[in-house]
Amino acid sequence: MKNQYGEEYVNLGKRITYYRNKRDMSQEEFSKRLGCSLDDVKAIENEYPANIDQTTGVWVVKDLDFLFTIADILEVDVPAFFYPMTEEIFAKYRQDKT
Repeated sequence: MKNQYGEEYVNLGKRITYYRNKRDMSQEEFSKRLGCSLDDVKAIENEYPANIDQTTGVWVVKDLDFLFTIADILEVDVPAFFYPMTEEIFAKYRQDKT
């Protein structure tokens, strides 16, 4: 992934944070459920700029399977990450609907 996608990664990180917060889940709990470090979660959520390799200028991200794992843990369908963060979208894409 080239540097040009930086804004998309930031927006995706914000959406992941939004849905994690909707589930009242801490970053620590999220990292345990994902099987990754707290630093990985902070990087995913763009809490600090740890996602770009300074020598190559290439964005470092987990593979797409990781995105599906995140969606499963947060109980939302993957498309939710690509829409505005609203209650309506959350309600539409949550997997635990009754």
